[in-house]
Amino acid sequence: MADFTEAQITEFKEAFSLFDDDSDGLIDASTCLKVLRSCGQCPSQALLKTLKPQSDFSDFLSLISRTDGSTTASEEAEIREAFYVFDQERTGFVNVEQLKRVLKTVGEPLSHEELMDVVKDFDVKDGRVAIDDFVRVMMTKG
Repeated sequence: MADFTEAQITEFKEAFSLFDDDSDGLIDASTCLKVLRSCGQCPSQALLKTLKPQSDFSDFLSLISRTDGSTTASEEAEIREAFYVFDQERTGFVNVEQLKRVLKTVGEPLSHEELMDVVKDFDVKDGRVAIDDFVRVMMTKG
């Protein structure tokens, strides 16, 4: 498991507690996904398959440690290639509305609120997102 600072653990515990409606120390798989996303994580499909029907805080920390945003050079290259699927002319920019449509349809479907949370992290200029900004956001989210 990753080494978290006390501040990070406190932040994660607060987020977990906000979603633990009945205060029993357990959240279901769909709620766990929401908590992960509220903590700025974007779990992979492989990680989603490991979600338990019920998770306690220890399970949650284990999951978040595997989605801690660390990426390798090959992962960055994959993110850039994904960007170029939508920037076929290789201008280095994509239209933010097109990007929203894509984010709604790939991977685990995002709710409107989750989509807006991701999009707010992009530095949108003239209705477009630059590749370097896209890579920065996706590497911190995923």
